Amino acid sequence: GSGERLYDWDYFMLPLRLRCPTLTALVLVTFVDKKEVKASAAGGSGIELDMPSLRSFRYKGFPVKLSLTSPAPGLAQVHLDTSHSERGVYKCEPTARALGSFSSTRALKVRLQSIEDIVADDEDKDGGVILTTFPNLKLLELDEFFEYTSSSAALAMARLLRSCPVMSELRLNLHMTRW
Repeated sequence: GSGERLYDWDYFMLPLRLRCPTLTALVLVTFVDKKEVKASAAGGSGIELDMPSLRSFRYKGFPVKLSLTSPAPGLAQVHLDTSHSERGVYKCEPTARALGSFSSTRALKVRLQSIEDIVADDEDKDGGVILTTFPNLKLLELDEFFEYTSSSAALAMARLLRSCPVMSELRLNLHMTRW
């Protein structure tokens, strides 16, 4: 029946498109199951936002493909929380790809399981994911577990800081660990 359609592989490969031309603030919380995670890892289209008036965006959930399909020049604040991802269990979307759509923001708060989630390499492609530049970003707030003995964690932090050339305020909430 039609109820079974929700569990078809093709269904999970389709993008979720949200079009709200006058919306200024969005809080999006997602809960996914194993089929959705596998579809995302296999190139599923994720979530597309057509919201040109967007000023504030908050996302909490599994790292999925997030994109703005139209420019949002007034975007002032973005908060991404992907800290509860099961990166070790499932291959998931690197957070750098989601951040790329929100590069015009002036304030960015990111909560992660590990800073390496920002620039995690895509094993299928050489070079991995390139972190975008944030030309307007004044405030960066980072909340994550930081493996201070890891050279890849240090490199990820350096890449993130280099991508914020005009940043004037940095807030770090690092949970130091030696995993």
